[in-house]
Amino acid sequence: MIKNIDLVGLYADEALNYLKATGLNYKLLFTPNSGSEHPYEKMRVVRQKKLSKETIELVLVSEITFNYGKGGGNGGL
Repeated sequence: MIKNIDLVGLYADEALNYLKATGLNYKLLFTPNSGSEHPYEKMRVVRQKKLSKETIELVLVSEITFNYGKGGGNGGL
């Protein structure tokens, strides 16, 4: 069951390791221009949403996109 966990700001690999260790299911979404071509250790969680008692949705953004604003005026969001 999902309690009060906060994964926002963590690197994706850290967040996924936590979720796997706790046995929670997850769904990953990527912001535009992030895509899955970037390694997880270079992506950060920018949003999370509880989908059910056992599932959490994470939105990931490439740290490169976020830092350099390649995703547009909102820093890749």
